[in-house]
Amino acid sequence: MPLAWVGHSAGAQLMGLVPEPRVEAALFVASGTAYWKSYRGLGRAVMASLWYAMVPVALAVAGRLPMRLLRQGDDVPAGVGARVVAVGPGSPLHL
Repeated sequence: MPLAWVGHSAGAQLMGLVPEPRVEAALFVASGTAYWKSYRGLGRAVMASLWYAMVPVALAVAGRLPMRLLRQGDDVPAGVGARVVAVGPGSPLHL
């Protein structure tokens, strides 16, 4: 039976981290990027300020990324958030 990968958001992006995925087909839904250079104009400025100003401040103040407060899923532990900022959002090493 052929194996298919269906992913939404990060579930779609995570396939890129699987070494040699043995799937016959893949369907990705709403799997955009948070890499600030992928945006233009005001969106680029917003994303850059998010990753290089707001995220580090939130980590320092709250000790985590308060994603629940923003209605964006579960809070992200400080160590994970700091790693994303250190290697750069959008980097294949960020997870």
